[in-house]
Amino acid sequence: MKNETLKIISIYLLVSFFWFFSVELLITQWVYLSKNSVVYELIADGLFIGLTTLVIFRIWRQTHNLCQYKVQTLESYQQEYDQVIENSLDAIFFIENETIIKCNESTLCLFGCSREEIIGQHPYHFSPVNQPEGQNSYEVAGGFVDAALAGEPQFFKWQHFKLDGTPFDAEVALSASRLMGKKVVQAIVRDVTEQSSVRAKLLQTEIKYREIFNAIRDSILIIDPVHEKVIEANRTACERYGICAKEEVNTYLTDFFPANLLEKVPVMKDELQKRDTLMQEVRMKSIHGEELPIEISVKQINYDGRDLIISVGRDISERKRFQKRIFNAVIEAEEKERSRMAKELHDGVSPIMSAVKLYVQSIWDCQDNELRQTILEKVGSTIDEAITSLSEISNNLSPHVLENFGLVIALKSFIEKIEDAQKIKFNVSTNFDHRLPVNIEVTLYRVIVELINNSFKYSGATKVTIRLLLKEGVHLIYSDNGVGFDVAKVKEEKRGMGLFNMTNRIQSLTGEIEVASQVGQGVVVKAFIPLK
Repeated sequence: MKNETLKIISIYLLVSFFWFFSVELLITQWVYLSKNSVVYELIADGLFIGLTTLVIFRIWRQTHNLCQYKVQTLESYQQEYDQVIENSLDAIFFIENETIIKCNESTLCLFGCSREEIIGQHPYHFSPVNQPEGQNSYEVAGGFVDAALAGEPQFFKWQHFKLDGTPFDAEVALSASRLMGKKVVQAIVRDVTEQSSVRAKLLQTEIKYREIFNAIRDSILIIDPVHEKVIEANRTACERYGICAKEEVNTYLTDFFPANLLEKVPVMKDELQKRDTLMQEVRMKSIHGEELPIEISVKQINYDGRDLIISVGRDISERKRFQKRIFNAVIEAEEKERSRMAKELHDGVSPIMSAVKLYVQSIWDCQDNELRQTILEKVGSTIDEAITSLSEISNNLSPHVLENFGLVIALKSFIEKIEDAQKIKFNVSTNFDHRLPVNIEVTLYRVIVELINNSFKYSGATKVTIRLLLKEGVHLIYSDNGVGFDVAKVKEEKRGMGLFNMTNRIQSLTGEIEVASQVGQGVVVKAFIPLK
């Protein structure tokens, strides 16, 4: 509008200049030609006044039209602005002199009130006395409002109350604005209770993940394969390799892996492109200089949007020791069995065969046919005795009753042979009479025989109860009323080779065994072997 006015005034001044110049020139000429110059001057002045009036009217008319256009445009902008504020999903209100003077419909919905109940109120009216962090709401809110009025936009998290006292978390933005010619603070409030809840759950999940991550006794490394750096490690890895426990480790692989393993890294990278997981057993030194056998499992993962590698290192020292104990136990059991066989052959069969040899020699030396016949009969009976002894030895190695008739009958047959001689009362019960898989029958038979021998040798028991139950697998419950023993002490001192062998037999079939005993209270052994 200002430019248009200046344009009209400029044209008016230009026309006026030419008008005065032209009129002055004409008047001079007329004065020279005629004595009625006064009349011409009056005519010229009248024309000038008319032209000036016309120009002024034109300026006023143009200015008036421009003002009307600007007013209509401003009113249109104001309506659109008000419409945007009113239709906003966020609560928007204006603060003047620490009171709310205008708000949109979303504000009423957010705070659960009517327009009359919020206009004229201080924003503090819809806040708790103190924020969750402990600051006084009134003081902190006043500081934010003052800063916004000073031209510094504010953005912060806040806890508000609805009119009925229901709390909700919000994000608040404050900025200076003008409303009806006055300087005010515009507040935009967004309810983020749901987002806060989601963030809290994610934080809890992150904390749980971190606790699990650090509680695992295997060392876990997250590796950047491009730069060959470890970017994250759990507590076990930090303790094992002596690095600082922090979220962003950023340490080179050379600080973790021995040279012989680092040489294989390029090959392992290529292999990971073809296979899902790689397994490798290496020997590594701990922070204390102890060389440990470590089983490393390597797998590609997507971690925080990056293609990384997770390496899980398991200390298999105990497994190696356990395997060594198993190997030693097998060797010891084999040697023990060989010694027993040698003793039985030496004490049982060897004297009988010596007697047969003497009888044969006597036959050669004897001239009496009747005596020779008697000796031959003795040779026959002695050989029968040798055959019986060999059958007993063979039966102890692999009972034919177990092979031919199954666990239950073999167990009862074994008990019948020893019950009278040992003066122990046996109570055997089962809920099945059909055959089980051979490996399960042999394992249970050997375990039960070992338990019975232990009751004979060490417990002084007078009563033994054996229960075999079939339910999703085979359950064995063995108990006696003997003197009992300290299970923990036996395991700690590693004196219970029989107990170790029984445990190993059951676990080899993915079963479980539990031994419970106290001094003076007998023993209870429970075992389970799954059929699948």
